[in-house]
Amino acid sequence: MSGAEATLTWYHPNDANIIKYQYQRYSSDTWENIASSGQSTVTATVTTDGRNEALRIRSVYAGNVNSPPSEPAQASYPAPEFSEGDAATRSVDENTAADQAIGIPVTATDTENDTLTYSLSGTGAASFSIDTATGQLKTSSALNHETKSSYTVTVSVHNGKTAYGSYTQSISETGRNAIDDTITVTINVDDVDGEAPDQPAAPTYTWAGTQADPSWTVSWATPSNTGPAITDYDYRYKVKHYFYSVGDPPDWT
Repeated sequence: MSGAEATLTWYHPNDANIIKYQYQRYSSDTWENIASSGQSTVTATVTTDGRNEALRIRSVYAGNVNSPPSEPAQASYPAPEFSEGDAATRSVDENTAADQAIGIPVTATDTENDTLTYSLSGTGAASFSIDTATGQLKTSSALNHETKSSYTVTVSVHNGKTAYGSYTQSISETGRNAIDDTITVTINVDDVDGEAPDQPAAPTYTWAGTQADPSWTVSWATPSNTGPAITDYDYRYKVKHYFYSVGDPPDWT
């Protein structure tokens, strides 16, 4: 990025002996002057050779240069930011299979089009996964609305650079940023209405009465069910007559 501009801001010390300031960049293992300004200046915009540079300001006392005791000023470049701000919401139907996408990706924007890496943390993170390249949240296993209806996770993004725009640590940088921005995502588990249990298998029945007082004992296995708990069963029977017309079959009771 040739000819990039960096704006430097500093506090002007109360020292009448300062006659000007020098702006320097670190290049080839040495500091070199790139500009200077008058004593009253407290901000300056300088043109650098690229974004992978460290900059500093030095005060000049009538020809003698004095290095400041504080950390050198750095060229600062914008970090990626999440498009939805600090919080977002996603929803997923209960019983959705594992590794299925949950809504649209949770994405960040980066003005320099850097490669972004997403990560997942927080109290609900164990129940989900994230595509580190796209920010797409996914299910890790089927979820049950009746067990837990909402989860909270934190999605983080990093562009692989330090705060000063470089991919590697230079002599004046304090280190790499592990995270550039975060967003809290609430994931709601939606209840699926009308989710019926499976049909029971054929029942078994045993004669338990007499000819004068006929009765049967009917048994069946509990069917598979992933929805709300089964609270009761409806059972019906037909009274079969030996003689009835073709158009008049027995009714269910």
